[in-house]
Amino acid sequence: MCIRDRYAKGLQENWDTPFIQRVVDSVTDSKENCCSTSVKILAMFEYLQENFEKSLNERLRLRSRGQLFIYPEEDLIAVRNALLNGGAFLQEKGIAHGNICPEALYVTPSGIFKLESPLSMRLPQHIRYQVENNTGKKYYFAPELAKPGKNLDKYKADVFSSGLVLLEAASLSGVNVFYDLATGTFIQDELKKAWSEAEARYSDNLCQTIRMMLE
Repeated sequence: MCIRDRYAKGLQENWDTPFIQRVVDSVTDSKENCCSTSVKILAMFEYLQENFEKSLNERLRLRSRGQLFIYPEEDLIAVRNALLNGGAFLQEKGIAHGNICPEALYVTPSGIFKLESPLSMRLPQHIRYQVENNTGKKYYFAPELAKPGKNLDKYKADVFSSGLVLLEAASLSGVNVFYDLATGTFIQDELKKAWSEAEARYSDNLCQTIRMMLE
């Protein structure tokens, strides 16, 4: 399914789920000339104000200064639910998110975590080029997204990315510290430290879920 068709399909269907940013309204603008027809789809999305990336980066910054402000377990459970349930909702519609990261996760005033709609953003392009020219930006892509092959499981890749987000939030270790996307491997010594931090703070159930997501 091409990106344009994906946009049209998504906007025409019911996206009313508590875990994905809603499309409030949409308009299709078609223009015809002698040779072709161009289609532009304009959408209005639910406004989501509070970005999870802002909260996480602030806690990571404070951690670097020796101040530790961990997330309550109920917050991380809510994040987990949004990532897994939102991903499952998209998969049912034949759509992979493709860019799961803290920047694409929001919390509503009522405390509900939601994934940014994949219809509201430009899907990542030339990922490998971006990785090879990394200038400090954090990446949460699964190895197979950075170096795609014939057997790419885009839905499993979304789950892996979700696991990276959760482990970073649970350990308060920057994802680049324990995961090297350029080689698609974990940095084992740093990964052990991240797991030690996470398991000391959170339940076996939550940590086991994150482990399963990163398999």
